[in-house]
Amino acid sequence: MKLKTIICLFISFLGMLPQVDAQSEIMLRINHLVQGEILNSQSVAENNMVHPFNIRRIEYYISGVEMIHDDGIVTSVDDLYILVNGFQTTKISLGNHSIDNLEALQFKIGVEESLNHEDPTLWDEDHALSPKDPSMHWGWAGGYRFVALEGFSGTGLANEFQLHGLGDDNYFTTSIETDFVELNGMKIIDIDANYEESLRDIDVSAGVISHGSTDHAKQCLENFRDFVFSPASGVSSTKEEISSIGLLKLYPNPSNVKDDINVQWTTNQKGSSTLVIYNANGVQIQKYIIPNNQQQQQIKLENPGLYIGVLTFQNGLNVKSKIVVQ
Repeated sequence: MKLKTIICLFISFLGMLPQVDAQSEIMLRINHLVQGEILNSQSVAENNMVHPFNIRRIEYYISGVEMIHDDGIVTSVDDLYILVNGFQTTKISLGNHSIDNLEALQFKIGVEESLNHEDPTLWDEDHALSPKDPSMHWGWAGGYRFVALEGFSGTGLANEFQLHGLGDDNYFTTSIETDFVELNGMKIIDIDANYEESLRDIDVSAGVISHGSTDHAKQCLENFRDFVFSPASGVSSTKEEISSIGLLKLYPNPSNVKDDINVQWTTNQKGSSTLVIYNANGVQIQKYIIPNNQQQQQIKLENPGLYIGVLTFQNGLNVKSKIVVQ
């Protein structure tokens, strides 16, 4: 048999072998920031109400991690519970996966109801849900503190604030449209945690103490859901350098057909713009003409599904964001 024939047969044989998808380790890295600077115990910043504050404790649970990738495939990271400390490096392995193009990262702040009321002493000492000092557990009835945020605020930072948010009804999902950063064969999901946003619209000028599942504690959890997290600098969901264009956000995400949906954006583009909402098939659902300097719009989507918001400026540049309506 001629050598050429043997080579052709061998190549054909290789083509018949089952294909094994290449897997890469995926890491989640959270950058802990206040107003663009790395958080430290001496950091002094202001919330959107121009109330100064200094964070001395910030801890929260992340669970229910999901990666949306390669045209809508959802890969869940099961049994992963992360206790994040804003004063410590957060770099967590999400395991080895066959993912080419990441589209979004979703996770929940807190602990799901089925585990939220279990005895924390049942967990191994090094587990995120085991007893901690200071405590992250409110007791059997209340469950875990989803977020523990403490510090000083107001004029001269003379007033203490404490926000401990918990409650099964407050087990919210946050969704971040982002992509990988590849480094030395590893794929890193790099996100920013902007902690000034945790105090958005919360009056801390005279200090505030709120422990539980309502009032300012709940508002803090909602801020974690809607405002705290964003793609790290230089990373965008469209893989384009859009930081000079702006950022579009639809929230709460996921939303409910009964909810009013907030559309908010930041941009340095001038003039009026056009906001168009498309469904997953690319069909235009709603259209709004946005006057110059307007930075938010409220909409309602009456049918469940995936929607894409596109804000287009006069020069043709645009920013996009996705939302799931349930």
